Amino acid sequence: MTDFNEKGFIALNYDQNFAHFRNFHPELTDAFLAFSSIAWQTQYELEVSFSSLEMIYAASLYARILNFTQSAHILSVYGLEVQSSTQCRCALECLFYLAALNKKPQILEQVIMGDTRSAKTYIKLYKEFVAKKNTCTPEKIDNFNATIEALENRIELLKNLGATEIKVENAAKIAEMTEWYDLIYRPMCSSVHSKLHSLEEHLVLGDNKSLENLKNEPSFKNTASILYSCIKISLRAVEEVYIATCEPLPAQIKEFNAALHKLGFEEYLYIH
Repeated sequence: MTDFNEKGFIALNYDQNFAHFRNFHPELTDAFLAFSSIAWQTQYELEVSFSSLEMIYAASLYARILNFTQSAHILSVYGLEVQSSTQCRCALECLFYLAALNKKPQILEQVIMGDTRSAKTYIKLYKEFVAKKNTCTPEKIDNFNATIEALENRIELLKNLGATEIKVENAAKIAEMTEWYDLIYRPMCSSVHSKLHSLEEHLVLGDNKSLENLKNEPSFKNTASILYSCIKISLRAVEEVYIATCEPLPAQIKEFNAALHKLGFEEYLYIH
């Protein structure tokens, strides 16, 4: 029995796997690593005003995008493609909100509304859960009720400001990124929700589509798509965060974008 058969993916070594992984698309892999480094360093060079909620939100979204794209790469190296695509999806979601913020700063009120409503729902459900316990005291219930009341007051205040919740699809529309939502984000959702199409990766099918066996092993068939998606997401995120912080886009970023276009990898963006 091999280490993989005994322990699964945690038995794999990153450096050893990376050498194998890079063989599939060396030029694309090198391009991702090169720009990932540029994008990572960018977050430390930004001038973020701590008095601007919009800038703080934008910079936080940018940091989260970087983490998601690097997570996607690491998972891809191990052959965990489905899990990698879920990280790409998370990065895209952050990007939609970041780009939408630059188009319409007022969406921040909608984001706060959504977060507040979610917090209220959670506290109410948690109160119901705790209330069933013998150890629950009237003081605990009073604290829960006070928190819920404070959240309800905040929701009313936001309503008076005209705020409503914003969904991911709406953020993509405001950001003028509907193609990215429809052709990249939507397909990646099948992995998150374990749709039947996504689960087919665990099936070994014969020539007549009959089931021959089940499998659970590293997969590298969509390596190029995930790599290129991560590059494009990171590149757009850098462009958007510079807009959000009111700084000019460095020539280095423009040059990388032009060089990437010349490589002709655009076909990989919509294959998932």
